[in-house]
Amino acid sequence: MLERLSAEKLRDLLLPMSARRRRGVYFVRLCNWDEGVRADVWACHEAARKRGVLLEGQMHNPDDRQLSYMRDVLGTGFAPDADFLAGALEKWMPRMSAANRQALAREMAGHFTRLAQAGKPESAVRNLYAKLMCWLYYRFDRLMPLLGGDEVPMVLYDCRGITAHELLMLRLINALGADILLLEPMGDEAYLRQDPDSAFSQRLAPAAGPFPEGFS
Repeated sequence: MLERLSAEKLRDLLLPMSARRRRGVYFVRLCNWDEGVRADVWACHEAARKRGVLLEGQMHNPDDRQLSYMRDVLGTGFAPDADFLAGALEKWMPRMSAANRQALAREMAGHFTRLAQAGKPESAVRNLYAKLMCWLYYRFDRLMPLLGGDEVPMVLYDCRGITAHELLMLRLINALGADILLLEPMGDEAYLRQDPDSAFSQRLAPAAGPFPEGFS
């Protein structure tokens, strides 16, 4: 899992790994706008379109068809430990490297353990497992062959109010080796409800005004 770096400007996200001051990735959010940032946001958009993932709106819960296919491939078993999760990822995400499967399994197992210790019922943990696995497959499978190279893949998410589970998914993808740009046209309040200390991402403020009305 890669270290999260601090960016000085949006264009830092476009640097190849070999040009960064040390090996690592960026997770930045932008909740202000002026015409000075348009070119950099568009450059990140194009990077995500060509070598990454573009998301807009919300990452909705898996539907019945997606969950049914997951059950067909993985069965209905579940255990919140790294060995079980690594085995499930091997079947479910064949384009993910073995090293990333092991690292992701450990991260997921640690999170599930903390949820159980906090009193979350086993059914809630199992549902989160299914949600993360479906998002990985249906939203982020394209990233898997791109991770680990000099040209860092990009995820650009135009989000109207991030949820705890969406933030967890982005943190995992970030740690695997993708840069994240979170656009917040509605402001930073929804994000700060999930991460009040900005422990998981960095707010960049290269602009002073609100996003334009109807931004897309």
